[in-house]
Formats: sequence, C-alpha cells, structure tokens
Amino acid sequence: MLFQFDIGQNTYLRLLEARHAEALFHLVDQNREHLRKYMPWERTTLEVKDTRGFINYSLAEFARGGSLQLGIWVDGEIAGTIGINRFDHLENSGEIGYWLSKEHCGRGIITRAVQALLDECFYERGLHRVSIGCAKCNKPSRAVAERLGFRLEGTIKEGTPVGGEYEDRLIFRMLASEWKNRGTIEG
Repeated sequence: MLFQFDIGQNTYLRLLEARHAEALFHLVDQNREHLRKYMPWERTTLEVKDTRGFINYSLAEFARGGSLQLGIWVDGEIAGTIGINRFDHLENSGEIGYWLSKEHCGRGIITRAVQALLDECFYERGLHRVSIGCAKCNKPSRAVAERLGFRLEGTIKEGTPVGGEYEDRLIFRMLASEWKNRGTIEG
C-alpha cells in the first residue's frame, strides 16, 4: 500500500519502509549535532540496524493502528521524518512528532507536513484532538505549533531531556473543530 502525501514544492511524505533504513540512518548520522539537543533517540541510533529496527517497529504499529511514521522527501531525497507517534483510540487523539535535516530547515516544510497530517487525523481518521509536545527552549518547534494555530495547553515541569538537563515540556493542542473552522496557512 502506497501511503503518500504531496505537500508541494517537490516535497512529499511517504510511509517509511525497511528499504529506507540505510538512507535514513545516513541522514541521522550527518545531522547528529543538529539533532542531539532535542532528539534523545539520536544517541541510540548508532548503526543502520537501529534505524531498520525503528522502521520495522513503526510498520508493525501502523498495521495495528497504533502510529503512523512517514519519511519526508525533498527533491527525491529523504530529509527527515514526521509521524503520529501515538494514536489513543479511547480518547480519539494523536500526538505529532517531527525532525528535519539542518539543510532543509526554515523553508516551511514541517509546517506543510503538519498540515497534511492534521488533515489526515481530522478528516480521514476522525480524531478529536491532536497534540504537539516540545521543549520550552525549542523555538522552531514552538513556532510551527503557533503558526498553525495550536493552543498552548500546559507545561510538564522538566519533562524533556535537553542536552543533559531537563527542560519544561510544552503541550500544544488542536481540536478537530478548530482545524476545520480555520483558513489555510502558508508555510
């Protein structure tokens, strides 16, 4: 099954498959300094087999309806990932997480990718609520949530490891009714 979203400007989101493991690992490896501060999993991704394990786990979770992990391709090359890290079927909610290689940051790619996932969550999957969590000091991630109209819902005190310390974790939320009653945002 081809699970793909075209988000414009020769950029698309596609379900991660085992065959993408090597390219994704090399992207992580090339972006370690960029990722290290906010992505604690970077330190545990040491070999292609680690990335392959993540993809295989993600595919199993996708098959059971537990999550959706997509690669972000720009001009035919993988540039990062975005996903609904957790579907909660009892609460009818999901949580979005993402990262992008340093060279592709600042071009509106993540904003457009989150828009596509929100449409998937609210229009296709019928979710009621989607959240984004990020470290308080992660200004780019906060800006994405704010740009798309997410509301700051709360703070988890020292809830996110950042560079060996613990930083407050901000939780932003979007409700289906809020998303459906707004205009489009340009990245």
